[in-house]
Amino acid sequence: MSDDYYLYSEKESQSKSKSESQSESQDYDDELQLWINDCYINKYDIIEILDKLEQTKNLKNKVKYLSPIHQQFDSYYYLIETLAFDFVKYEEVFQYLLMILKSQSFENQISERCHLLITQTTSIDNLENEIQKLFQIFYYLKDIDMNTLKLSNISQIFTLQKIIEINYSDYQFNELFEEFDQFLENIQESAKMYQYKQTPAYPIPLEFIQFKNQNKQIFGQLQQFESLDVPLERYLDYHFNILREDYIYDMRKSISYLSEKGFYQHIDKNYTNNIGLYQNIKLESQEMDNNGILWKISLEQFNLDGRKQKNIDWFRSKKLNRGSLICITNVECHPLLFGVITDRSNKQNHYNEFKRIHLVFKFLGNKSYIMEFLNLLYQKTIVIENQILIESQIEYLESIKMIQSLPFENVLLKNMNYVSYPKYLKNKNVFQIDLDLKPLYQGVGINLWIQNWPYMNSTLDDSQLKAIKLILSQEVALIQGPPGTGKTYCGILAVRILYENLLSSDMPIIVVCYTNHALDQFLEHILKYIPIEQIARLGGRSKSPQLQQCLFQCKQKIRFNWNYFYGLKSELRKLFNKLISYEYSLQVKDIRQYWPQLYDKLIEKFLDDNDLNNSQVDSLAEDSILDCWIKGKLPNDSMLCTQTNLFGINNYYTREDITDQVFTNTIIERDKIEFDEDYYENESNEDIDEFLDSEHEYEQDDYGYRDQELQFEERQNDVILQNEQEQELNEQDQNEQNQNEQDQNEQDQNDQQHIVQSSQEVSESSDEQSQEQFNYESSQWQPQQQELNEFDIFNSNHQNQDNLHYNFQGIEKIQQYLQNENLNPWELNNNDRDEIIKYLEYLKYQEDCLIFQQKYKEFKQMSKTLKDLYEEKDILFLNQYKIIGATVNGAAKHINKLKKLNSKVLVIEEAAEVLESHIVAILTKNIQHLILIGDHLQLRPQLKCYELEQTYEANISLFERLYKNNIPSVTLSSQRRMKTKFADFIRIIYGNQYLDHENIYHNRNNMEIIGLSQDLVFFNHNWLEKDDSKSKENPKEAEMIFQMVQYLVKVGYQESQISVLSLYLRQAQVLKRKFMTKHLSQVKVQTVDNYQGEENDIVIISLVRNNNINKLGFIKVENRINVALSRARLGLYVFGCFDFIKKASNTGSLWRKIIALAQNKNYLQDFITLKCLTHNTLRKVEKSNEWFKLDAGCCQMTCNEQFDECNHICQSQCHLGNHTRDKCPEECERTLNCGHKCNLKCKDQCICTEKIKTILPDCNHESLILCGKDPSKEYCLKDLEIYFQECNHTVFYKCYERKNFIYKCQHTCQKQLQCGHSCSKKCWQICYSYPCEDECIKARPCGHSAKCQNMCSEECTPCDQKILIKLDCGKHEIVKKCIQIQNYLIQDLKISPCQIRSIVEQKDYNCEFQDSICYSCLSQIIKKLTEGCQDVLKYFKQIKEFNCQQPCLKSRECGHIFQCQNLCSEICTPCEKMVVKTLECGHEYQFLCKDKLDYQQNFKCKKQCIREYQCNHQQKCDRLCFEKCPPCKEKVVKQLECGHSIKTQCFQNKKCQKVCKKQRQCGHNTPCYNQCGDECSPCPQKIQKTFECGHQMNIQCFQTFIGCQNPCEKIRSCGHYFKCLNYCSQPCSPCQIEVLHKLSCNHQNLIKCYTLDNEGHIKQEYQQKCEVCQL
Repeated sequence: MSDDYYLYSEKESQSKSKSESQSESQDYDDELQLWINDCYINKYDIIEILDKLEQTKNLKNKVKYLSPIHQQFDSYYYLIETLAFDFVKYEEVFQYLLMILKSQSFENQISERCHLLITQTTSIDNLENEIQKLFQIFYYLKDIDMNTLKLSNISQIFTLQKIIEINYSDYQFNELFEEFDQFLENIQESAKMYQYKQTPAYPIPLEFIQFKNQNKQIFGQLQQFESLDVPLERYLDYHFNILREDYIYDMRKSISYLSEKGFYQHIDKNYTNNIGLYQNIKLESQEMDNNGILWKISLEQFNLDGRKQKNIDWFRSKKLNRGSLICITNVECHPLLFGVITDRSNKQNHYNEFKRIHLVFKFLGNKSYIMEFLNLLYQKTIVIENQILIESQIEYLESIKMIQSLPFENVLLKNMNYVSYPKYLKNKNVFQIDLDLKPLYQGVGINLWIQNWPYMNSTLDDSQLKAIKLILSQEVALIQGPPGTGKTYCGILAVRILYENLLSSDMPIIVVCYTNHALDQFLEHILKYIPIEQIARLGGRSKSPQLQQCLFQCKQKIRFNWNYFYGLKSELRKLFNKLISYEYSLQVKDIRQYWPQLYDKLIEKFLDDNDLNNSQVDSLAEDSILDCWIKGKLPNDSMLCTQTNLFGINNYYTREDITDQVFTNTIIERDKIEFDEDYYENESNEDIDEFLDSEHEYEQDDYGYRDQELQFEERQNDVILQNEQEQELNEQDQNEQNQNEQDQNEQDQNDQQHIVQSSQEVSESSDEQSQEQFNYESSQWQPQQQELNEFDIFNSNHQNQDNLHYNFQGIEKIQQYLQNENLNPWELNNNDRDEIIKYLEYLKYQEDCLIFQQKYKEFKQMSKTLKDLYEEKDILFLNQYKIIGATVNGAAKHINKLKKLNSKVLVIEEAAEVLESHIVAILTKNIQHLILIGDHLQLRPQLKCYELEQTYEANISLFERLYKNNIPSVTLSSQRRMKTKFADFIRIIYGNQYLDHENIYHNRNNMEIIGLSQDLVFFNHNWLEKDDSKSKENPKEAEMIFQMVQYLVKVGYQESQISVLSLYLRQAQVLKRKFMTKHLSQVKVQTVDNYQGEENDIVIISLVRNNNINKLGFIKVENRINVALSRARLGLYVFGCFDFIKKASNTGSLWRKIIALAQNKNYLQDFITLKCLTHNTLRKVEKSNEWFKLDAGCCQMTCNEQFDECNHICQSQCHLGNHTRDKCPEECERTLNCGHKCNLKCKDQCICTEKIKTILPDCNHESLILCGKDPSKEYCLKDLEIYFQECNHTVFYKCYERKNFIYKCQHTCQKQLQCGHSCSKKCWQICYSYPCEDECIKARPCGHSAKCQNMCSEECTPCDQKILIKLDCGKHEIVKKCIQIQNYLIQDLKISPCQIRSIVEQKDYNCEFQDSICYSCLSQIIKKLTEGCQDVLKYFKQIKEFNCQQPCLKSRECGHIFQCQNLCSEICTPCEKMVVKTLECGHEYQFLCKDKLDYQQNFKCKKQCIREYQCNHQQKCDRLCFEKCPPCKEKVVKQLECGHSIKTQCFQNKKCQKVCKKQRQCGHNTPCYNQCGDECSPCPQKIQKTFECGHQMNIQCFQTFIGCQNPCEKIRSCGHYFKCLNYCSQPCSPCQIEVLHKLSCNHQNLIKCYTLDNEGHIKQEYQQKCEVCQL
């Protein structure tokens, strides 16, 4: 690739973008849509159509984005019908029809028409005909290109059919719907083999339209191979179809079921176990990155069928996880939009508050789906989740479609078992080989074409050495590694040897592992021998610190037309904001563009009505006139070019309604309806869809997304969950569709974050990209509460519900009205005119949706170019590495890069777990050496769909297929992991060639388990399992294991040394939660399927199963048994009901052999024996509550251990811990230096506790003190006293207190104070110098007895006496404190109680105020409040509390008993009691009491009419009661006024159709040529008429309206002689004689005579300025 390509000339990009933009603009301004509309109106024939289409330049682009116009659907229908009729005759018709079918405009019309028919079903008169047209339009196209037809939105007509059939059973469209069914059957039958290259990788809505209980493909046909020798195309077709069906099968079954069953009744879990349901989407925001649109939404848990809401921990939950496939639809599954989740918030507190889950998604494919998605949002939306990494699936499928050839075709396709040397050995066949993995590589030269190798020092066993030889010498090498035999070690050694010897032109070596964890481990080992700068790891999901430098990130700059690219993004944002804000108002030009016939008729009728010609109305005048029509105003003559009277506008806007009110159906908007509440009564609200990993694995990566390893393990858990169910169903021989999900390991989604920089716009582009990243940890989901943004407004306006779509039947009626030449659109009333305006505004909205899609397509094309540029840069740099590591998913994601590398070697680790389809997808044609390392006797690959897996044996990996085909392979034989006794059980599977390494005998076999007597136990119990709808659980078994793990931790094991494995996901979840509650998060809890390749010191296995119907289920799979029993190094404990397992197993099965061996070696027990760490005594544990009857690792014996130093013997019950002297509880036996014996415990520090008599030196008193204490530091406790003569009090004190004693009397005073209280001060203190500190007992001025809270000497606290106030409702009371009432009066009401009392009692009072208030009046006011006095209460009404806040209990005026929802003080809410009213017509109706008046005034009875005809005929009216009865159609003979009789229908007043013989009024005898009932034809008799002017003229008798046609000879009123130009009967033409006229300024001017009025003044309209003075 040249440098010019990498640079991507910005100039060329700009010119290209400019030309594309101009081309699209020209397409959009073209008049093609008008011609197609004329084609329909004028019914052009096929020749005219073909001529026009042939002459139109750039037809394909113009047709694809054809601007919307009135009757566009009908135009498409006519065009397709005409072209399809002559499809065979004219070859070019094919391409024209194909253009229409692929047209975005056509798709929009179909979507819109289907939606209108669904939402307005009951309002459409000719519904069957409209559905027929939709069916026919696609039926015409079926022979054009069936594959393109499937990719169109044809699915919507089938969902329309299903909705009508289910919800409107009264419509009998049987014949039509039979045609639908036959058409769908034909589409399904068109699916054939070898169509994989034309099949889209992503799901298509039509696939989910199925007949009941069917699940058929419409793309491709999945069939097993017919022979061993398979052509490449057949081979790829099979793998493509099985991969695609694997992810789509279950979802197709679920959606097909839900579309039939609906969402409002209990849903059969057999159809929905493998999907998640959510509801009520709310659009939070929309952003764009450089790849496309990201939609940020929130939604709720599904509960339309009455199910319980789950308690979900969104931090640990795997629901709605990144990468999952979602289908967005409504409750009728119309339409179906598919997308992929790119992120989800895990903020639990936010969910707990709002009960909404926030996520970001993007749609699959290159379409924006802007119109469909925005239309869905106001409906009752549903989100269906399929927990599968859909983008990985698409990468695999797209990769298979691109394959032109495969390496090793003889092996892969023809099943030959002969393989040769790798082809690259022709260039170099002598390798320098070193078999020791030491830092220094010291190779020995070996010719790989020679079989015999010289002896070399190595730690390899014989089988490993054979494996290395095979790997290096065979182009396809298989290494089978049973558990613990070092297959990964061999792979690492082989990669190192290849690295040291391959030519640079044959590298890099590609290493692919099944999981991120395995890849990290492999590369970490390689790092020891290969420089880190020569290793690249694709994908950003590594948790290894060592590999962070290996993560490949291309940071090279590229040149790209960033200005135009970001300009497109800006235009798309503006368009989107316009769409959601619905900023559309009708302009005159819009009528001309969208409904040209209406525009023309409005102008035409306006001219006719006002006797105007075209010269009087130019384009500006037309705009002004039609603007009046839009606004519902009358035009005026000032708008015309020449003024004239508008005498024809009097009837404008006066016609009665043409359109009826449209009744919009609510089937796609309705909320919950009644459901069976008992159905989910026993369902748990506990959610088990959580990660099993330990806490450190929940950390998020640098981009705010969960670690991908979690996603892999959660997908594996889904596999387990589904396999559990499917094994159960398989044993019951059920015929339902079963599932066995195997999602891929982890998707390297966050693969390669390029730093995009333009030399011109480095800062701009980086800023733009940074703004477009969603980071859920650093940003808040809710917008800042500054002002409502466009999304808030959008949601508050019910997602533009009232604006989207229009009155379909109303527009059809208006269209029929306008087709009548005599009917005038100016006469339409405002309601009809508003319907037209709404319709045209919607067409503007539809056009913007079309423009958005057009620009988005251009954006996606540029985005792909940008991606290609980066990939080319990546390829240059990747070719410089020596080792490239990736997961299987990661390799598929980067397959375009890998295909262009120089790589010749592909190493696949754990290849027996990888689907053959996945290996085919990543196997590039440049690979010459394929190394497969794995073990097909351990875990096999799995499909999501259990039925597919069983039918097509898809769980057989490429590794297993080649192994069974005898491709050269080596089986490793020496295990270095587990004890011999464990390996004995694995030898049942592999035979005696499965050997133990010598280290096992010398080391591992001798290691015991602390606290247990045995290191291998098959614990046999009889505890029954607990059934669950999704998985299995055994609570007692789980509790037993939980207690055992706690025991092992307490006896000294680290949590990380213990692994707990279960065959069932539910059991693993239960155990994980138990450990988390005890903070044992480092104990590894996993399912067996997620633990292959792992090992640990102690492994505990939970088998779960035990039931009464002998169903062994999931645990009988031998591969899983192999994995489970081979993970332990030191201790293995298997819990299960082995009696049940033996009974349920077949004779000769693996379980029978394992149980027999366990019994023979006494490993099968119904107890576990604990071993005392001190005495080696044994204790049996049979139940979970027996583990901790004694301390862990202890027994019931006396300890008898000797304490250090003191030599005492521990007499406590056996316990763990060191016996140091500081823990000895015995009496101390030591003699102290003072001669006394120590009286303390041995563990205490010795001190003398004897007391001796001693004279204290300070006071010479004798005292008892502890031996060894200093007398000078002791306190003397002798009692002393002092007498005070002043008060006769005696005070006592201790000798040691004498120095600090206060020689003042400390007794209480007790003197009487002025306030009456006794003094509480000290005797020596002066009483009057201190305020009284007793409680206040003063009387309150308000008269209340409420206790004062202050002291006697302080001001009283406000009165808090509670007052019970009776409110004006008379029923309720409130409690207020006295001080509150005072404050209300003074502060709030600003009125004194005296004023209120005077007004109420109508008497003046001479009040005494205290503290600015009259307490006498206050007490009276309070008294009246307690009595509920209305006159007083009205003053307090402005205070909220005095308006009763209790629920209203008032009686209603209507007399009904219906609970009011307002407060007692408020006006009652309207009565919603259902009442029955008999109408004047005699029918009875139920309606709400509150609607009574409205019903009386506006209600229309819609029951069958029962009125009798006045003519007394027996005909019955077939209309509704409110409608006008149709006329009586009974045949009668009527006597006409002319004397003739006629037979006609009763209602018809037909005119007499006989020959007219009436006498003419003019008296002439000329015959009448009309019928008797008509007005006589004009009399043609010639007569002479004399006019008023005196002239005479010969005319026919009826021509009385003709005026005198002679030239005018009348004398003008002005007196001038100027020849009149008109006829004698017409007004005289204006006098053109110029006269001299004196102006107001006294100047004179020559003017025309006709400009003067009768009084000689210039008429107002001809006033001019004086030419002299300009006045």
